[in-house]
Amino acid sequence: MRGTYRDDEGDLKSFLMSDGIGVGWGARSSADGTDAVYFVAQENYPVEFLEIGYPVRLRAYGILKDSCGAGQYRGGCGIVREYDVLAEEAVLALRIDSIKNPPWGIAGGMAGGAGRAVVNPGTNHERVLGPLSDGNVLRKGDVLRIETGGGGGHGHPFDRPTEKVLEDVLGGFVSADAARRLYGVAIAEGVVDPAGTAKLRARRPATGAFHRHAYVDSLA
Repeated sequence: MRGTYRDDEGDLKSFLMSDGIGVGWGARSSADGTDAVYFVAQENYPVEFLEIGYPVRLRAYGILKDSCGAGQYRGGCGIVREYDVLAEEAVLALRIDSIKNPPWGIAGGMAGGAGRAVVNPGTNHERVLGPLSDGNVLRKGDVLRIETGGGGGHGHPFDRPTEKVLEDVLGGFVSADAARRLYGVAIAEGVVDPAGTAKLRARRPATGAFHRHAYVDSLA
């Protein structure tokens, strides 16, 4: 993001902000994927660092719920960053991968969630930005929300232990609705409903070797 802002004296100044954002890694055959991984040459900049150094204010920064691919071992979750734009005007360049084709789930696991970038989400002025784009104009008062993708899952989601699913729900990684739909685990008032879960898991859905949008048994 680059542009202009007014300093404490009211003078117009230029700025250039580079912010790399973490993603979720894929599950392994014996363990969950890692959440919110930052790569080489990226930095997990604290909120205070960005707010002191640049004309933005962080409205939200945390794990992106339900971005992890479901599985016996779930994929890692991506993150969400939401910025108030305090600059007079700014131009944004974006580089977000795996939007149309999110990471594969394998051995019955499901694909990871895709990322996105949206300006003024939930308003009449909402606009979704191209994942590989430049020249996106932002103005003072705009809200920029960036969501990053998660990793693919490994193994049938119904084979994930119910206590692990509950832990993910209570920790904010998986919603109660996703626990029910994807993992066949009924959760009510912060605890697993054994009878409801048994009923859901009795209707075990068929899976395939690979998953991206749908299950397939071959990539040929």
